[in-house]
This record gives sequence, structure tokens and C-alpha cells, in this order.
Amino acid sequence: MKKIFLIGIGVMIFLGLITAKPDKTTDKSDKPSVSPSPTATAQSAPGDEKEQQQGDFLKLYKETIDIVYPIKKIFYSTNGLLTKVPTTTSYLNYKNAEETYKKCSVYFTFASTPVSLKAFKNDFEQSFRELSIACTILQEDAKYMADYINTNNMESYRKSQEELKKGPIKIISNAISRLVYGVGEKIGVDIKPLNDEFKEMSERIPRDFEAEYGK
Repeated sequence: MKKIFLIGIGVMIFLGLITAKPDKTTDKSDKPSVSPSPTATAQSAPGDEKEQQQGDFLKLYKETIDIVYPIKKIFYSTNGLLTKVPTTTSYLNYKNAEETYKKCSVYFTFASTPVSLKAFKNDFEQSFRELSIACTILQEDAKYMADYINTNNMESYRKSQEELKKGPIKIISNAISRLVYGVGEKIGVDIKPLNDEFKEMSERIPRDFEAEYGK
């Protein structure tokens, strides 16, 4: 039961984070663009406007990381526990993860660009789109793994591996990097703490897992 609780905690944290609806004052187009905003720079936002941009960016970035961290932790824990817990426990963990990834995908589908940062709308929307896609890939992986565990269907296992070949964790990292360099750095945010935090977060997940369950 302790091991099930580990996954459950991640789910509860995540569900609590996504209950807040996107700010209705934000700006969002129906068709996200994949093009960056090369002309948008910190110099275009003097004084109070620049301060507003930085504040809005850091708030949105923190909200994004607060969702990405549980997602990465659930992914690592669910797969790491596969050979360490009873079959029933693994099945439940994957089913819980599937639902969590689904909510993650929906959240980022409807995430919006702060009005003060509309010059970087393309960068935000591409990152949100990639985060949504990554969560959808993880959702499919969890669905197929749950079926494989429940039915021993090797075709489901094969489909799970095909989903993982799409690189959902790398997609997440690229999306976060775009926010940091495509927006944060351009508006004068000190990006070193952001990069250090993301690196430490990624290293902490396997370290905490091994401390709890062993290698």
C-alpha cells in the first residue's frame, strides 16, 4: 500500500494544481504557431512594462513546472515500480497515471499567453502544444501498459514502446527550454536559477526513488 500511495500523492498534487481555470484576461489563438518570435526583445519593454512581463512570466513558468514535476515523477515511479510491486498494484498505478496524463494534456491545450507577453505568443503556444502532446503520448503509453499487465497482450506492450520512442520526456524538456530561452531570457529574467532548478528537479526524481525503493 505504501508504494501505491507514492503514485497517489503525485496524482493528488497534480489534480490540485489543474483545478484553477486559465485566466480569462489572457490571449489565446485557435491555431498555435510553431514559429518563434525573433523580433521580440527585452529592449521593446521599458520600465514598468518590463517588470510586469517578468512577473507574469515567472508566475506562469512556476505553474508550468509545478505540473511538469509531478508528471515526470509519476512516469519514473510507475515504470520503476513495474518489477518491484504486485501486478495488481502496477495495473492501478498505470491506470491512475493514464488519467493524470489526460488531465495534463487538457490543461496545456487550454493554457494561454499572458496579455503582457503577447509578443511571445508563438513561443508560448508552441511550448504549450508540445507539453500537451507529451502528456498525450504518456497517456497512451500508460493505457497500453495497463492493458499489457492486465491481459498479457504483447501487442499492447509493443504499442507502449512505440509511444515512448516518440520521446515524451525530451519533448517536455524542449518545451521548457523554449520558455526559458525564447521568452525569459529575452525579457531580462535571470535564467540561471530556472535552469538549475529544472536540472535539480530532473536529478532528484530518480535519487528520491532509489532512496525509497532501491536501484
